[in-house]
Amino acid sequence: MKRYVVLAAATVFQLCLGGVYAWSYFLSHLERAFGIPEERSQNIFGVCIFVFTLCMILGGRLQHRWGPRRVALLGALLYAGGYLGAGFFASRFWHFLLFKGIIEGAGIGFGYVCPLITALKWFPNRKGLVTGLVVGGFGGGAVVLSSAAHALLADGRELSQAFVILGFGYLVIAGGAAALLSWPKEEMRTQKGDSTAKQSEMALSVMFKDSRFRSLVMAMFAGTFGGLMIIGSLAAIGREGGVAEGYAVLAISIFAVGNSLGRLIWGMLIDRFGKMTIPLSLLFLALALLVLLFTRTSSPVLFVAAAGLTGFGFGACFVLYAAQTAVFFGADLVGVVYPIVFVVGYGIPGIVGPGVGGFLRYMAGNYSLPIVFAALLAAVGGMFSVFNFSRAAKQGG
Repeated sequence: MKRYVVLAAATVFQLCLGGVYAWSYFLSHLERAFGIPEERSQNIFGVCIFVFTLCMILGGRLQHRWGPRRVALLGALLYAGGYLGAGFFASRFWHFLLFKGIIEGAGIGFGYVCPLITALKWFPNRKGLVTGLVVGGFGGGAVVLSSAAHALLADGRELSQAFVILGFGYLVIAGGAAALLSWPKEEMRTQKGDSTAKQSEMALSVMFKDSRFRSLVMAMFAGTFGGLMIIGSLAAIGREGGVAEGYAVLAISIFAVGNSLGRLIWGMLIDRFGKMTIPLSLLFLALALLVLLFTRTSSPVLFVAAAGLTGFGFGACFVLYAAQTAVFFGADLVGVVYPIVFVVGYGIPGIVGPGVGGFLRYMAGNYSLPIVFAALLAAVGGMFSVFNFSRAAKQGG
């Protein structure tokens, strides 16, 4: 029974952290309330993602010393603190960059890996499904946050007040979920020696020479770079194509629903079909992005549906690589290897992708070029990953 309580707590914790993906909802509000243009606001999102991935490396290592509960509590405090700081003190771009970019990003980084690794240790034989459930919560966080923020602002509250309310809410919910995280008793006993440190040292010395590691990084980079170019501008893409504000906001929620479902379903698929599910997911993402391109000017209903398909494809990036890392390197090394995969395959796209998307939009005068570029990158990544995984198989993967 306890493992299901831990699984539920891990999912709720990730649901809180996943609010970061509702960032595009706040762009127009930041511009109206504080005069921060959307182009600059995207830099806050990019910094948040980059800090998230850097702190994830440290969080993955700290949990071997502190256990998952204390590291997750630290993440919850920082994450909620980002909202509270933005609500109480922020009025300029640099203030929001500090609180919503750096502090909130650090909270996500420290918190993200703890529920994931904890769930894998409680369910070692269902890596894909359990990973999909936990990170599916992260994908669904945007639905919860965008809906809550919309309700708060619709009642006439200022953006700062909404951030304060959200911050206190996350402090209670994420903090409570973190307090329920723990490892199985047998796992706690094995962590008391120095085997983890030796395994960590071994992993760092060989992972960059391992074609399995490189194949994971390259495939994740292709999917997340293109996805992050689009996700932070999803509402703006719809508005540019003539989609009404209500549908543009709905697209964010449907994207998040697709993201959550994708994480669960892709996790089930990798349990059944193995690593070749990864190139399939990248090709699916490429097709979904092209559908998004052509529907944004034709039908708001189809645009919302295309946003869901794009979220479904994008969600694969956050379950397949974690699950396959556990298959390639073992569950004990996921906390060491996967953060490195994540920082290269997701952190770099997180800081560069939104900026590249903004630059391409500036050059083209619309969002067509960024969407085509994102689709092309995902398709090429899918084709190359077939070759890369074939090579990785020679190393026993």
